[in-house]
Amino acid sequence: EKLPLTDGQVFELGDRTVTAYHCPGHTFGEMVFLDDKTKTLLLGDACNCNYYLAVPEPGREKERIREAKAGLERLRSMKDKYDLMYNSHHDFRGFGNSLYPDILEDAIHALSCMMVFPRPKRAKIPRRPPRSAHRTLTRW
Repeated sequence: EKLPLTDGQVFELGDRTVTAYHCPGHTFGEMVFLDDKTKTLLLGDACNCNYYLAVPEPGREKERIREAKAGLERLRSMKDKYDLMYNSHHDFRGFGNSLYPDILEDAIHALSCMMVFPRPKRAKIPRRPPRSAHRTLTRW
């Protein structure tokens, strides 16, 4: 039976207690998990080297960045509860190694910078090349 997880929900997993925390950003329903036995924070995709921010509606990017930043700041404020952090994607670390200690601080800083700098404008790409370009290309 599938049951929804809620922010702050605590559940028993064998001989350990795990707490779920809502941390939107990568997805709206992103959850991270804190294992109290090993003092391990399992970040999922909430913080990784190829961060993708869920923004389904144009014009709401800054709102989503604020939400993601607030979620990571919350995790940072709980740093006395965990010693190790792992994410879902393997990157430059040796297999099985924890994320580096300042990863949350760096991610928060990056999101802060995204709030300050304007979003780059996308170049408009024509649906088809102009006629002169088409003629030139067909001569080759």
